[in-house]
Amino acid sequence: MWHHIREAQTCSGCGTRAEEWDPEKGGSKVAYLPTEKVCPGCQRISERQAFLSKTHQHLPGGLKVHLRKHEP
Repeated sequence: MWHHIREAQTCSGCGTRAEEWDPEKGGSKVAYLPTEKVCPGCQRISERQAFLSKTHQHLPGGLKVHLRKHEP
């Protein structure tokens, strides 16, 4: 039950809870620092999506690019 409540209080975008940011509730205004990292897989998907957008005028709606294991 507690897990469900905690999950409902967690932001689906950033994964934090409001109380973590609220000093009055034991949190801190600087509870987390934004950082950047590049996922090589996501980068390849993004590159493929950009290529398809440039080379195809009419892509089917809902087209998803995904990764599959390369078998040499």
